[in-house]
Amino acid sequence: MRIVVVEDEVLVRRGIVSGIPWAEYGIEVVGDASDGRTGLELVRGLKPDMVITDIQMPIMDGLEMIRHIRKEFPDMIVMILSVREDFRSVQDALRLGVIDYVHKLTMSPEELLESVLQARNSRSVPAKPTDKAEHGTQSISPSSLTDWLEGDKIKGGRYSVGIIRIDGDNKEQLARRLLDSSAHEGLREAEIFHSERDAVFIAKTNSVEDDGEPYVERWMNDLAASVNRLGDMRQCLSIAISPLHRDKQDKVQAYHEALEALNLRFYTGPGHVHGYRASSPENEHADSYASFVSPTAIRAYLDALEQTDEAFARLRFDELFPLRPPEGMPPHRIRDRIVQWQSSVTLLLGEWGLPLNGMWQDSSAYDQLNRLETYPELREWCLRLHTVARELWDDVSLRNRRSDIEQAIRYIKEKYNQPLRLQDIAAKVNLSENYFSYLFSKNTGQSFVHYLQQLRVQKAKELMRESSLPWFEIGERVGFDNPKYFSKIFKRITQMTPAQYQRNK
Repeated sequence: MRIVVVEDEVLVRRGIVSGIPWAEYGIEVVGDASDGRTGLELVRGLKPDMVITDIQMPIMDGLEMIRHIRKEFPDMIVMILSVREDFRSVQDALRLGVIDYVHKLTMSPEELLESVLQARNSRSVPAKPTDKAEHGTQSISPSSLTDWLEGDKIKGGRYSVGIIRIDGDNKEQLARRLLDSSAHEGLREAEIFHSERDAVFIAKTNSVEDDGEPYVERWMNDLAASVNRLGDMRQCLSIAISPLHRDKQDKVQAYHEALEALNLRFYTGPGHVHGYRASSPENEHADSYASFVSPTAIRAYLDALEQTDEAFARLRFDELFPLRPPEGMPPHRIRDRIVQWQSSVTLLLGEWGLPLNGMWQDSSAYDQLNRLETYPELREWCLRLHTVARELWDDVSLRNRRSDIEQAIRYIKEKYNQPLRLQDIAAKVNLSENYFSYLFSKNTGQSFVHYLQQLRVQKAKELMRESSLPWFEIGERVGFDNPKYFSKIFKRITQMTPAQYQRNK
């Protein structure tokens, strides 16, 4: 199968062309273009099997290009990349025979690849819709989804369109189970349509109340309760639902509102129910966007990464990557900031003389980040990189500070029978108390206190073998000023009391 990609955003186009292992699936990207006119010229010259195109582009937009393609190559597969503002254009594109569309701001490489494979399979082996089954369930192909959006499925009353996205097997059974377990008739009797990726349902109410929001809220709360009852299985699904609509011609709008609500799973991860809310203009939240993984915050993090205190470095990481990103910040902007942070970490490690292995290098990291669908997954990926960076820094620190620890150990061996405190030893080698404790444990395999106790007990055993002094006096000579405490530590280490050891020496 041969594909042409037409997309004016360089990063998106690069991700599609290079970020997906097309060849492994018998697919070849034979050309790409940044505007509709150039794309149409490529299509005419290369005659690909499929075109993946954006809608809003300079010179010639995607719709105009699709109209030309339909006239000249009526059997060519066309898939569009859309954003929320495009839903009217998406409707026009569906009328032109576009087989599917993907939200480009939230799409993952796997999602796009799956859509392309489905399109290829549906064209080579036409999918036949199954007969309507029990409980109003029907399996549909992307083309019959188009028919549904254009058809007359609403017979009075008001309705919401919902989407259940399920990762895993038994999608149809799980979707039906969720709705059947509802306490609300509108959900139990909802008509469901199954595509390869989602279960799309229509929930209806015959209420004549003007304010329909309580119905949607009740439906959402009921669905959330059903999801929570699934236990661990909740992590494989997300649900979104549109506001109530009355006009049957609004189904396309309702469906796109549900899709827009489903995009909120990027911020929360799976296992949640999302309602539609009109997004604010992007510049309205510009201040909060600016502070998220900003250059200043990245510099503060890198400074902390080189500090001795892991807790402080982790604090800086948590400040850089909060559990929830700024509300409404577009996913592609979040990914861009993460790429900037990742590149900064990579450069810093290079300065340490510790280049990262292949999976963390820029090109590989870019591919990995594009495959992650949600912010929690992205944050977890960043946390793994943070952990790797800290471990590498620890190795550097250990090598650079090994002589300091060796100096401290020599001092302890000389002064073991005197009062010794960790903070005093740390001060002698010009290290903070916490960092000295950390380095000491890394180098010796035990804590400072345990090391000192072991050394003193060893010296006590030597004195017991070489002299006839009472055991409590020996304890004082090796640094224990309390006989009971000396006996307790001695027994814990040797499995016998000092008196028993003396008798058996």
